[in-house]
Amino acid sequence: MNKKYIRQLAAVCTTLMLITACDSPNKGIAERLSNTTCIAPDVRGSLGSLGKEIVFDQYGLFLPISLVPHPSNGQRWYVAEKGGLIKTFVESEGSTTTSLDLTAIVSPLNVGEGGLLDITFDPNFLLNGYLYVSYTEGSSSIVSKVMRYTSNDGGLTFVPETVKEILSVPQPWSNHNGGSIAFGPDNYLYIGLGDGGQGGDPLGSGQDTSTLLGSMLRIDVNTDLPYLIPADNPFVGNPLANSGDCADAACPEIYAYGLRNPWQWSFDSETGDLWVGDVGQSAREEVDMLQLGGNYGWDIKEGFSCFEGDCSTPSLIDPIIDYPRSDGTSITGGIVYRGSSLPGMQGTYIFGDYGSGSIWGLSFDAEGSPLRENIELIPGVASFAEGLDHELYAISIGDSIIYKFIPDFSDADTSVPTMLSETGCVTVDDTQTPIDALLPYEVQQPLWSDNATKTRYIGLPDGSSIIIDENDDWIFPIGTVLMKNFFLNEILFETRLLMRHAEGDWAGYSYEWNNEGTDATLVLEGKTTEVQGQTWTFPSTAQCSACHTSVTNQVLGLETAQLNHDYTYPNLDVANQIEVLDGLSIFSETILESVDDLPRLSALDDESHTLESRIKGYLHSNCANCHQPLGTTPSNIDLRYSSSLEDMNICNASALDNMGIEGAQVLMPSAPARSILLQKMLIRGEGQMPPISSHMVDEAATSVLTEWINSLESCES
Repeated sequence: MNKKYIRQLAAVCTTLMLITACDSPNKGIAERLSNTTCIAPDVRGSLGSLGKEIVFDQYGLFLPISLVPHPSNGQRWYVAEKGGLIKTFVESEGSTTTSLDLTAIVSPLNVGEGGLLDITFDPNFLLNGYLYVSYTEGSSSIVSKVMRYTSNDGGLTFVPETVKEILSVPQPWSNHNGGSIAFGPDNYLYIGLGDGGQGGDPLGSGQDTSTLLGSMLRIDVNTDLPYLIPADNPFVGNPLANSGDCADAACPEIYAYGLRNPWQWSFDSETGDLWVGDVGQSAREEVDMLQLGGNYGWDIKEGFSCFEGDCSTPSLIDPIIDYPRSDGTSITGGIVYRGSSLPGMQGTYIFGDYGSGSIWGLSFDAEGSPLRENIELIPGVASFAEGLDHELYAISIGDSIIYKFIPDFSDADTSVPTMLSETGCVTVDDTQTPIDALLPYEVQQPLWSDNATKTRYIGLPDGSSIIIDENDDWIFPIGTVLMKNFFLNEILFETRLLMRHAEGDWAGYSYEWNNEGTDATLVLEGKTTEVQGQTWTFPSTAQCSACHTSVTNQVLGLETAQLNHDYTYPNLDVANQIEVLDGLSIFSETILESVDDLPRLSALDDESHTLESRIKGYLHSNCANCHQPLGTTPSNIDLRYSSSLEDMNICNASALDNMGIEGAQVLMPSAPARSILLQKMLIRGEGQMPPISSHMVDEAATSVLTEWINSLESCES
C-alpha cells in the first residue's frame, strides 16, 4: 500500500471513527458497525396474509416466461424460456431435460417483447401428444406464430419434424405482441394479440376488426386444417377465414377486441370467466373480464379514461378496475385462486405489475364493488401459473426466479417504522444526523431530482460485505439499508430508505420531514404536494420498485463506475471512494486493480470530457435502469454508459412513440427537434422522461443533449 493512500485512509478513518483501520485496512469496520441499529426489518406478510417461497431454483432456469404442469402429473413441470428452450423437470429430481429447442427459430432476446412467449397442452394431450407453442420470429420483420408439436413419449420430448403451423400474424413493431395462449372450457384455443406496437395505436388496430391485432382470438384446432371458426364467434361468416388477412371485413377469428396488449390472461378454473391484464399506454393499466363479442375500448379509452375519439360509444365495455402509473407501469394478468392452502384468498384474482413488482388481490365486497389490495412484492413479475392442485406460482423473469404463494405464519415484526426516528438510522439527539455506522458516499452522475441536492449513506449489517459481480454490479447482503436525504434551499424535506428484507426483496420507503425538522413520517402510498414553492412527489413503495428493477439488482447509483472518483469526506479530506471502501474491507474480495483501470462514469458538467461521454453518463444514471436489455421498456434501446452509439440502438431508429413529429427518430443526427430522446425530456406530463416523479425539465441536461445531437453528422460514433 503506497504512502499517499495510507495518508488518505488514515484521514478518512479518523473521520469515520475507524481509528484502528489507520494501520490496517482489515481492522476497524467490525468495531464501527458493531452497534449498527439501521437494519432492514423482516416484513414478510406486511402487505397481507399471503407469503411466498422460491421454488425450482435448483434447475438453473434462464428468463422463464411460462410455467405449466403436465396434464396428468402435477409433479412434472414445463418451463418456456424466452430465449427458445422448453424444459421439463420433476419436482423431486435435481435436473431438467430439454423437451424442445426453438432457439434457432424464435426472435433473439434483444427484440423488444419477442421470443418464446407461452405454451399450452391440448385438452386431449394424453391421446394425441399435442403441445401448442406461441412465439415471435424474426428480428426486423416480426411475425407472431402459433405452432403445434407432437410428443411420442408422453411429453418428455417433442419432435421438431412434427411441427404444424396454426397461425401466423405479421407484427409491425417489436412490442405489444401479446402471446399468451390457452384452451378455454369449450376446448377452443384462445390467442391474445396486442395492437401491433408503437404509441397512440397508429394502425387503429384496437378498433379495427379487419385485423387480428388488438384482439382475443378463438379458434377450433380439432381439425386437419390449420383451424376452423367456432360457429358462435361474433364475426363468423367471412370467406377469408384461416388466411389471417380479413381484407375490409371483420376477422371471424376474433372473440373480443379493443385491447392494447393483453399481457397474461387466464380462465377461472371454477367459473370459466376469462380474466385479462391489458397494458396501458402511459396513464392507466386495466383488468378486464372478456365476453363474447365485447369491445374493451382501446384506442378510444385507456382504462376508464378517455384516450381519443367518442368515449360515449355505448358498446364500449369498461374494465373491472384500472390503476394509475403511480402504482405500476405494466400490468401482468393473473389467476383466480381456487386452491386450498390459502383459504382467505379463495376466489381472489391475484395479479401483478412487471414494472413496480406489486402483487395485488382483486375481490368484491357485499355490494359487488371491486377491491384491490396489496398482498406481496415480486420485482419483474412476468407471468403467473396454476398447478393441477390450483395452487399459484409467480415468475420473475428478470431474476429468473419462480415463487410459490404460501400461507404466511410469520410472527416477526412485520412493520417498517412509521417515524424515521424509530428506524435506528438517525441519532437520538439530532434526527437529521445519520448514525455513525452509516458510510457516506457520492455518485459521479446523480439522478435528476428537480433541482434537489442529496446526501447518501450505506448501512450494512454487522460482519457483512458487498460482492462485486462480473458486470461490476454490487450485490448487497440481506438487511442492507441505503439512505438518501433530499434538500431544497438547504432545508431537509425528505429521506428515502431502500431496504433489502429477509427474503431478499428490496423495497423503498419515503419519509416526509415535519416543518420543525425534528422527525419524518412514512408516506407509504406516496403523495404529490408543494415543497419550497415547487411541486414534489413523495414516491410510494410501488413507484420506487418501478425504477429499482431486478435488471439493475434493484440498487441504482452504487456501482463501481459511479463511485470511482474522489470524494470530500465530512472532515474535508479527499480520497477515492473505491480505494477507501476497499481498504476498509467493505468488499468481499479486495480490488487488486488500480482504480484507473476500473470503469468510471463521466459527469454531465465535466467539460474536460467529450459531449458523448457526458451524455452517456447522464443517460446511464437517469434512463438505463429501464432502457437496457431485459429492462422494463418494450424496446431494444440500451442506454448504459458502456454501450457504443451503434449498440445503443437509438441513432436513426424508429420511435415507438413519435409524439406526432413527422419523420421523427429516437435520435436523428443534427436534428434535435426530430429526436424523440430529447423531446421526451423537454415535456412534463404524459409521455415525459423520466416517466414518474419529476415535475421540472432538466435544462442543463437538455442543453448538453441538444449540443451533442447537433454535433453528430452521422450514426458513426
